[in-house]
Amino acid sequence: MKIRPLFVIALLVSGCAVTTTSLQNAYVEGPARKSNIRVAEDSGVNTVIFRPYLTYCMQNALYLNTGTHSKVDSAGNYTLIPVENHEYMIEPDGVNIYAFRGKNLTWALPKMKLGFDLEFFYESFGFILGMNYASLNNRRFWGGNLGLAFAHRYSAWAWRMDFNVHFDHMYYRIDYLNTTELFLLWDTKEYVTPRSSEGEDLNWNPEFSVTLNSNKSNWPVNVFTALSFGSQTLFDLPELVPELGDLSYTDSYSYIAAGIFSRISPVHRLLIGIRWNYHADVNSDVRYLDYILQFDIFLTKTEQE
Repeated sequence: MKIRPLFVIALLVSGCAVTTTSLQNAYVEGPARKSNIRVAEDSGVNTVIFRPYLTYCMQNALYLNTGTHSKVDSAGNYTLIPVENHEYMIEPDGVNIYAFRGKNLTWALPKMKLGFDLEFFYESFGFILGMNYASLNNRRFWGGNLGLAFAHRYSAWAWRMDFNVHFDHMYYRIDYLNTTELFLLWDTKEYVTPRSSEGEDLNWNPEFSVTLNSNKSNWPVNVFTALSFGSQTLFDLPELVPELGDLSYTDSYSYIAAGIFSRISPVHRLLIGIRWNYHADVNSDVRYLDYILQFDIFLTKTEQE
């Protein structure tokens, strides 16, 4: 097969281009995912429990490093030079050479979140349905969960494991860059185009938790502790640039909760607790506290051991 000389010359002169997208800054609003507390105190064979709850968050916002920001100059700023009569810009040579160490994601948190679980338990296995609601800056945020549980009860204590899949509604406003690298025979040129997007998103994520509690019916108050691990996608926008990859961020979290609970009647249980929350970051952990007030209503008759 013969290769035409003109084709070879055109290929060498025009080169090839590669475009990538990087998330620079993000602002999101919406409640952080927190499942309610589920103790294994009752011993009924068939148990249906309705769990309304209220959480109060002491943190107004979380500040995270997404690990996607472009390299910056010595002052921590990302420097670009505008190109006259074009929407794209160029980076100055040898300036943006330092890793970004700041926080480029702000997550505004509602102070309060209301929710409920409806749990159907048969012997050692349970199925959970849940919904929750919060509001911030005249925006309403709805979420929910589906879960499976396994519990075992002893005379003095009990434990249970829960696996949940939850969905969360979030508002986002993001800034990102389209960077095009043009590879020529004798040089490489880079063009940077700033972009932005705003909207609302809903995503599904998993959560796993383990709860231990005392189980003494003759005690006026019992105690519990819970450990949970999960993730929450704050935004996921593949439709913006389908040929360049997703613009997304998923927060990984864990929490430790502890508190007390009491049967205030044969069909009512009150839980009060505190929760230590941890959110993973590329260069640090973000930590804060919130408080738990939960009221369990037994819709079927149960017996305590």
